[in-house]
Amino acid sequence: SAQQAIGRANTAVLELDSVVDSRSEDIDVLQAGSTVLLADRGSSRLDVVDDATSRVVDTAPLPAGAEVMLAGSRAAILVPATGQLWLVPVAGLSAFDAASAPTLILGADAVASMGDDGTLLVYSAATGTLSRIQADTDDTVRETVDVGPVGAPAEEEADGLADPAAALAGETVRAGDA
Repeated sequence: SAQQAIGRANTAVLELDSVVDSRSEDIDVLQAGSTVLLADRGSSRLDVVDDATSRVVDTAPLPAGAEVMLAGSRAAILVPATGQLWLVPVAGLSAFDAASAPTLILGADAVASMGDDGTLLVYSAATGTLSRIQADTDDTVRETVDVGPVGAPAEEEADGLADPAAALAGETVRAGDA
């Protein structure tokens, strides 16, 4: 089977000086400062990669179909089909159990976007709600806006373009507009 890899480019000597292999070709690499995560959806696992040695130092199983976002020192693990969300410290990922109760359940057919400031926006097509969570520090929904259906689920995307929040799918809905 095909697989992908991530590498570290050493720009001082213009070479790729390390490589970390994945187990599948369906991967995302997330980085914030020295925190590097390799989300391997094909293998349903999340690896913590040491940015200095390019070695996997921790691994956690992911629920099937999960998307992973990085919020400061925490991983936000969302299962879009169910709206289940786990907020897990990166330092404690080895203890994460995909069968454990989620931190929040935000509604099925969910799409999400993480802002650079740790603000997580999740839109659920099933409930028609947009939820705002300060995922880097908090385990609660700070704001929920009933926006109703915004478009076909395949077209929907939550995006942190507006303050306090917006959902995009051919139109913009701001939290104060509802």
